[in-house]
Amino acid sequence: MSLVSLSGLMSEEGERMGNNEQMLSMLGELREKKSRGD
Repeated sequence: MSLVSLSGLMSEEGERMGNNEQMLSMLGELREKKSRGD
Protein backbone atom coordinates (compact mmCIF):
# COMPACT_ATOMS: atom_id res chain seq x y z
CA MET A 1 0.00 0.00 0.00
CA SER A 2 1.38 3.37 -0.96
CA LEU A 3 1.85 6.21 1.51
CA VAL A 4 -0.47 8.43 -0.54
CA SER A 5 -3.40 6.00 -0.40
CA LEU A 6 -2.71 5.40 3.29
CA SER A 7 -2.90 9.09 4.16
CA GLY A 8 -5.99 9.38 1.98
CA LEU A 9 -7.70 6.61 3.91
CA MET A 10 -6.67 8.19 7.21
CA SER A 11 -8.10 11.58 6.26
CA GLU A 12 -11.34 9.96 5.09
CA GLU A 13 -11.66 8.09 8.37
CA GLY A 14 -10.81 11.24 10.30
CA GLU A 15 -13.58 13.16 8.57
CA ARG A 16 -16.07 10.39 9.30
CA MET A 17 -15.09 10.23 12.95
CA GLY A 18 -14.70 14.00 13.37
CA ASN A 19 -11.05 13.68 14.42
CA ASN A 20 -9.69 16.26 11.99
CA GLU A 21 -9.33 18.92 14.68
CA GLN A 22 -7.43 16.47 16.87
CA MET A 23 -5.09 15.55 14.03
CA LEU A 24 -4.52 19.20 13.14
CA SER A 25 -3.68 20.13 16.72
CA MET A 26 -1.26 17.20 16.91
CA LEU A 27 0.41 18.33 13.69
CA GLY A 28 0.59 21.88 15.05
CA GLU A 29 2.31 20.66 18.21
CA LEU A 30 4.85 18.72 16.14
CA ARG A 31 5.60 21.82 14.06
CA GLU A 32 6.07 23.91 17.20
CA LYS A 33 8.53 21.36 18.59
CA LYS A 34 10.47 21.40 15.32
CA SER A 35 10.65 25.20 15.22
CA ARG A 36 11.83 25.27 18.84
CA GLY A 37 14.37 22.56 18.04
CA ASP A 38 13.29 20.10 20.74
